[in-house]
Amino acid sequence: MASLKTLSDAIFEILGQFFRRVVSILAPNGVKKIAELGNSLRRLHLIDAGKHFVREDVITIPLTRYRRRIFEAIKKCEPCSVEQDRGIFFQGHAPRPVIPHSLGSASAIAEVAYEKFCLDVPLYRQIDEWANDGAILSEATLSNWIIQAAKHLRPVWEQIHTHLLQLRFLQGDETPYQVIREPGRKAAQKSYIWVMRSTSRCREPAIYYQYAPSRSGDVAKELYTGFDGTVQIDGYSGYNKLLPDITRTGCWAHVRRKFFDAFKDVIDQQAIPIPLGYIDRMFFLERQSKTMTAEERYHFRQEQIAPFVTKFWRWIDGLTILPKGALGRAIKYALNQRQYLNRLLDYGEMDWSNNATERSVKRFVMGRKNWLSSTSPQGAEANAIFMTVIETVKANGLNVFNYLKTLLEKLPQLPDFATGAQYQAYLPWNIELDN
Repeated sequence: MASLKTLSDAIFEILGQFFRRVVSILAPNGVKKIAELGNSLRRLHLIDAGKHFVREDVITIPLTRYRRRIFEAIKKCEPCSVEQDRGIFFQGHAPRPVIPHSLGSASAIAEVAYEKFCLDVPLYRQIDEWANDGAILSEATLSNWIIQAAKHLRPVWEQIHTHLLQLRFLQGDETPYQVIREPGRKAAQKSYIWVMRSTSRCREPAIYYQYAPSRSGDVAKELYTGFDGTVQIDGYSGYNKLLPDITRTGCWAHVRRKFFDAFKDVIDQQAIPIPLGYIDRMFFLERQSKTMTAEERYHFRQEQIAPFVTKFWRWIDGLTILPKGALGRAIKYALNQRQYLNRLLDYGEMDWSNNATERSVKRFVMGRKNWLSSTSPQGAEANAIFMTVIETVKANGLNVFNYLKTLLEKLPQLPDFATGAQYQAYLPWNIELDN
């Protein structure tokens, strides 16, 4: 029993870290009949003597949807009317809606976006949930909600991009994406989502997604225009068009993956291939520097990891003939990335691999399997905007639904020509959300 109680306490201690609202209830006293207490007891008088803990559980309140009707109050000024000899009326002003003449409120659109982008529930499945509450909506209606709401979020999306361009260190990647109806292109042609993100040590983390119809190096050049720091990217040749102000670094995880694939049929725990062993040792040592400062990690890499980097290149340089097949391709990739891989030794701020960006890409890919594709470029761009905002919010530890609802309530109220500073106030690290 003691072990079960300890396990139960541990479970609820963990749950307590995640639930923001905790409610305590006091059950009414269970008073037995006087007859059960004995015939000699003629009168029962109870006073408070404390409470006894019984159990703890989790309560779920089902989602509630209702139709809201909004009116504007009209006031008449009697003295003014007498003085002017005509009726003088004053009318209130209701807040601007997210979408004019639409049933889509800020909370409704935030819920649709949360289910689509956080829970990967496609729109065609969400309309069934709405139908259960008596709201017969089409997939096209929900899709239009997302596209129109993204127009309000666009300035925040642009501010996130601006914020990233001002950082000293970035990571980047790209992934294919299908857009069915794209002018001048076949439905089967690949479009792309480009990803830019801050490194793991950034105090104001941000992840930025941008849709583009191609994987051209011109897209990479435009995406990073204004950035003059250090970026970690893979060996894709399109990045060769980046401006010379940008310093490139490589990713040892990409190199390891290619060598692992080359040796996967012969790998034995008793005899790990030499180059793979060197790379694994680098990553083993790198994990030990996770809690170090950038300066400490720089010195650690110079002293502990650099010797294995040297051994790795010495092994490659010692080959007299470039092997064929997967191993040859792995070696060629490593050689082409040599200067970018070696630069990681000089930047303690930069991660040894670009896995964080790949996880950001994977987040979009996981959603893509449920969203299937975008019908139009506008839909693809709206997806990129929402994913940018949502993933950045998650990286900063805020509640996604509350954040989206707040932005969709407040952004439409800003003037038509709001300044960048006004939109910066709504970035995740600047905003204060109501509980």
